[in-house]
Amino acid sequence: MAIDKRILKTKTNIKNAYMRLTVENRHEKITVSQIAEKANVNRSTFYLHYADTAAVATDIEKEISAKITNYLDCFDIADVYGSACRIFTNLSSALDEDALLSNYLLILSKEPANILETIFTEKTTAAMLRAYPYLTESELVFPVTFVSAGIVSTYLKWTQADKTQMPMESLIKELSFIINMIIESLAERKSA
Repeated sequence: MAIDKRILKTKTNIKNAYMRLTVENRHEKITVSQIAEKANVNRSTFYLHYADTAAVATDIEKEISAKITNYLDCFDIADVYGSACRIFTNLSSALDEDALLSNYLLILSKEPANILETIFTEKTTAAMLRAYPYLTESELVFPVTFVSAGIVSTYLKWTQADKTQMPMESLIKELSFIINMIIESLAERKSA
């Protein structure tokens, strides 16, 4: 069954209003009234679509997670550089196309439960377990968390920097080198 385009438009306006308020207000508590005003809907319309502000945030996170997961599904341990090229190119294109999403992710990146790090950690762990079935998830938790946090932090800093100082290709080469060193270290555990 197709969803009514008006419903999609209203939900998109509400989510965009929530993201704009998050970017503008940082850590202030965002209210339903603020979202409704920014989205140009009344409170009853808001409540037709969402139970509260947390439900809006959850819906946005699911949407972001689905997009990023699609980009990370191509991660291949055997081709870290090629995988990184595809991932960062796709992610950068998506963020360049949607400045609001980009700014919202930058705000979220400062939160303890960073959505980007969580997704990177899950996808990298899954790829490592497929490539090296003799490793366990408990053996991977710290190195993969370290790599994921580093990649996400570095990438987000790069998105805010002057890209002429370090073009994407150079960034990917640097990150791929570090990732490969960690992968090789983990792979050597079999022979140890």
